[in-house]
Amino acid sequence: MAYVTPGTVAAGDVATAAAWNVIANDIINLRALANVQSTTVTAASFTRQANTFAAITGLSVSITPTSNTSKILIIAAVNWGNSATGDWYSFRLMRDSTAINVGDTSASRPSVSFGDDGLGNAVTLHNSNIVFYDSPATTSATTYTIQCKNANGGAGGIIYLNRTATDSDGVYGRAASTITAWEIPA
Repeated sequence: MAYVTPGTVAAGDVATAAAWNVIANDIINLRALANVQSTTVTAASFTRQANTFAAITGLSVSITPTSNTSKILIIAAVNWGNSATGDWYSFRLMRDSTAINVGDTSASRPSVSFGDDGLGNAVTLHNSNIVFYDSPATTSATTYTIQCKNANGGAGGIIYLNRTATDSDGVYGRAASTITAWEIPA
């Protein structure tokens, strides 16, 4: 019987104490990865027409990091329809009251995390996704939210969460939107 180190164990071998320590540490790290919070919104009741950002009702998640050096992986999928072709629809990711993963504001353009020109029509269901690796540097409860706005505001374009603008019974499908926060220990 041979004594071996991690990664070289074969049938009949006896793992060393070092090998068992590696395995034990991996299990401890996997347990730490279990701090995952997720929210799914299935309702199609949220709409937004104004040219100011507002939180999408229900599309938020709170997580309390176990260490201030942990990173938080945010994964979000937003399904939405629009009523006016060609309007610009903007979305941003928020950590508490701070916009994160946004572009610069040169020439007074709005800072957004993602956007779409709504070039479908009233029967198009868009899917917008974001993946972001955040460093909140805290062990306090932290809330992540998706906000949206219609850049043309009163021009008639409305954002509809989880449905098309037409939303005819038996014709156009409805979807769900989700946001997940996953703590990744440093």
